[in-house]
Amino acid sequence: MELARNSRPVRGFIRHKAKVQILESQDMDDVCPTVDEDLIRELTTTLLTSERGDAAYRSYPDRETADAVENQFATEIAEAYQRIKQQAASAAVQRLNQLFNG
Repeated sequence: MELARNSRPVRGFIRHKAKVQILESQDMDDVCPTVDEDLIRELTTTLLTSERGDAAYRSYPDRETADAVENQFATEIAEAYQRIKQQAASAAVQRLNQLFNG
């Protein structure tokens, strides 16, 4: 009798894959690129606890299908991370932050 091979997406894998995508997209002029781990963790938690995340975070018939779900979520997290970082770097946002903090 063969054991069932159901597999679920793994949060740690999703975060790691998102981090790899972010690092790969960063400018290679940076000697030691850094990633905001707290932001990745928060984005992962937010996405996976949404209705969409709840629906997708289930058991799949094989590891390949779960891997595809992980890749999809990782891409969404990486894209959201990059948007947030780009917006935070904008001159308008920096001026507003100075007003709030000054």
